[in-house]
Amino acid sequence: MEKVLCVFFVFLIYKTVIFAQEEGEECELDEADGVLGECKPSYMCSYADRLINKEIKQPTVCFISSSGITFVCCPNTPYQTGILGRTFYDSINGRLTYGDIDCRYTGQFPLVCCKRKPITAATRLNNRLGEDCDRKSNTKTAEACKACYTYQKPRSSNIVCSEESGNRIAGGEPAAIEQFPHMVVLGTRVEQKAGSTSPDIVWIGAGTLITETFVLTAAHVLYSPDNGKIQYALLGTSNKKDLRNGILRYIVQWIRHKMYTVGSHYHDIALVELDFRVPISKFIRPACLPVEGIVPDKIPTQMTVAGWGRTGQYADATQQLMQGDMQIQSTQVCRKGLRSRYHNWDPNIMFCAKAETADTCYGDSGGPLMAPLKENSMLCGYYVVGIVSYGTVCGVNSSGAYTKVTNQGYLEWISSTIWPQPSV
Repeated sequence: MEKVLCVFFVFLIYKTVIFAQEEGEECELDEADGVLGECKPSYMCSYADRLINKEIKQPTVCFISSSGITFVCCPNTPYQTGILGRTFYDSINGRLTYGDIDCRYTGQFPLVCCKRKPITAATRLNNRLGEDCDRKSNTKTAEACKACYTYQKPRSSNIVCSEESGNRIAGGEPAAIEQFPHMVVLGTRVEQKAGSTSPDIVWIGAGTLITETFVLTAAHVLYSPDNGKIQYALLGTSNKKDLRNGILRYIVQWIRHKMYTVGSHYHDIALVELDFRVPISKFIRPACLPVEGIVPDKIPTQMTVAGWGRTGQYADATQQLMQGDMQIQSTQVCRKGLRSRYHNWDPNIMFCAKAETADTCYGDSGGPLMAPLKENSMLCGYYVVGIVSYGTVCGVNSSGAYTKVTNQGYLEWISSTIWPQPSV
């Protein structure tokens, strides 16, 4: 037994020495012939994270630093090769989703496409609080009601809800790490210079996790004129540079509302689907949709907004998640402040909010305007009322526009997309 352990130990050392390279140096993946990459810390390579945690495979190791950090061969464009390489270029991980069809491509044939299984809640309701969903809810949104009771923690005397811990001050205060576990930052890849150790991701906007695989965001966030389609979702951290402790997921499906048109402020709502389920924890937990059985009879006029956007009109985007309290404004105020000759205000699908010392800005788009569940549902957590859409000048006590998630048409569209009803 001792000889076996000794040989194994020597083998590991030998393997590390043989493949030792410099950080940023070009390398070739053992698991994908002909695919090149560069040596990066494992926590900065989402490809390695997927292999280790989801496919239970070992990535190609370049070397282990003196401080114990494992550097892996991180592919630049792992599935560009092959006759369908251009089609699957944006997928990064070789997976594209078209409606209820999943296709995977490794650079070689055969191309594998399968019909997807219907999406169901990961766990059954573990308490009786959600049993009224079928009775209270619109039948088209009952699944959204059940999902809320599935994901949220029941309120009790020995549980302190995150939204009640500490004092929140309107004005762009840093958010606590566990305060908004449904927050997601969305980004896309950028061309990276050789030898660079910074992540090859630029963060575009935000979103709200509403199931273990779906994120609610604004339609205009899905595509950046400068950087193209969003590719990544980072969850489980309040600092968007914290790729080591956060969980990075690929986006495999982009679903704009069917009535949205590029450049318009109308129907600015969308869903994106992640490549794998995210683990539910105190740092990652979906928010609820504002459906019957969840929201109070009267929705409050003061709510909370959170995001990683700029802290002022000419300031840089913040790395730390910020939050502030916003006051819902009347339709008359919204019309006056946000109407233009190209755009009429429609209170059925949008509303506006503002605060004296806080505002949403570039980079906050797609994030939620939310309210705590509180006693009406006996649950901890938040429900989403609006999606950050657009504004005029940020940071000067001006109103910002939000997509009205409480619109019944939007709620039914979200529900039918995530939880499609079986055809009769």
